[in-house]
Amino acid sequence: MKYIRLSNDSISDDSVRDIIELAHACPQLKKLNLNYNSIGNRGCRELASLLRNPESNLKCLSVVGNSIGDEEACFFVNAMANNNRFKFLSIAGLSANITLSGWDGFLRILRGTSISGTYQFNHTLQRLVRSGYEHMYLPEDLLVSLQANTELNKATSARIKIFHFHLNGDFDLSPFLCMDATVLPDVLGWIGKDYNETDGDNRLSRVSAFCRILVNVPGLCCVISLHEQQGKFVNLRPSLTL
Repeated sequence: MKYIRLSNDSISDDSVRDIIELAHACPQLKKLNLNYNSIGNRGCRELASLLRNPESNLKCLSVVGNSIGDEEACFFVNAMANNNRFKFLSIAGLSANITLSGWDGFLRILRGTSISGTYQFNHTLQRLVRSGYEHMYLPEDLLVSLQANTELNKATSARIKIFHFHLNGDFDLSPFLCMDATVLPDVLGWIGKDYNETDGDNRLSRVSAFCRILVNVPGLCCVISLHEQQGKFVNLRPSLTL
């Protein structure tokens, strides 16, 4: 059994335990629809346990129309932090009781607080609300992160988030100022490697980040010249092409 639908079925918190046991008995279960029931705090806590289970193959859980606020959303946030298979959670439809604080919880597991840390975060989750209602509820940064996770290559997902959150505008230069100078040319090459992108905004963001680092890190141009003199190819020029 891969799909269980129990929507509009008067399911309460007391009934969720039976659903959990049923899910455990169906290791191939991929989709569980519990929309428009009477599931609240205790039921959401138990449902979140499905997302913590490393044996679970569940990819989609829909609980639209239940009693879900910030605290209940937090149960799912904590459960999904280390889940790299689950993709679709629908917790809001025509209405939602989740505030900005609740949505920020999901954002915390989708992005990192540092460039290197971003690679370790969730690059799988792609949906949080019923399709078509995303712009009604979700903050822009959360929308960007969810969209990035639709990339087939998860390294690409992480790269999109890194540019959006860590290499955008007047970003913090301190990691680059402390970096080993011999590594920096390779870092700049990584920043500029998507020079042939068709997305003009993303392309401009990469060029802007490249130039900001090049101008503000002392001695970087000298290091690049040394690399070239030693015959080490540094693929930087395309990064500056608009």
